[in-house]
Amino acid sequence: MKLERTNQTLTIKETPGCLWLFGLFFAGVGATFVYGAAGCYANFKDIQQWVLIAHMFMGVAAVAAGYWIIFKAPITRIVIDRSSETVSYSRRGIAGSRSANYRFENIRGFTLVEDLDNDGDKIFSLGLELADGELLNISALQSHDEQFKRDFVYQANEFMYKQMPSANEVFAIGDETEA
Repeated sequence: MKLERTNQTLTIKETPGCLWLFGLFFAGVGATFVYGAAGCYANFKDIQQWVLIAHMFMGVAAVAAGYWIIFKAPITRIVIDRSSETVSYSRRGIAGSRSANYRFENIRGFTLVEDLDNDGDKIFSLGLELADGELLNISALQSHDEQFKRDFVYQANEFMYKQMPSANEVFAIGDETEA
């Protein structure tokens, strides 16, 4: 996740390029297995039938895994605009795009969404809680680092005036010398 801040806008971007490369790697290797098992190996006539079936199965599974990795990692962009008092949310990926706009008065605030991974460990993502109580999980990439995601929640809420400024910032200003 990346944060860009100006006087009137705060932009949070989530670009999972590494995951897309990982998914393409799976799909590319899998496609090679499918291509070969479909009759394109140089020694195709010498290979036993069960080996070709295994290659085809492994290739299809790898292509499906690569597609799934790319499918589950869309590009997410959240723009908080103070001048228009709106939060714009857009998500683009292989499954299409989705966008929504929310007014500040329709938002209770950004929140930390806690879930469990396959091992039972806690994972965290960015969420948006609407005034009617609906919770939107707006971050596709989850993290085990709670503080990392909590910082984004805090900065977004502070920018929308939904949370008081950090005490650390106040103390830092007070600790400065006049020189």
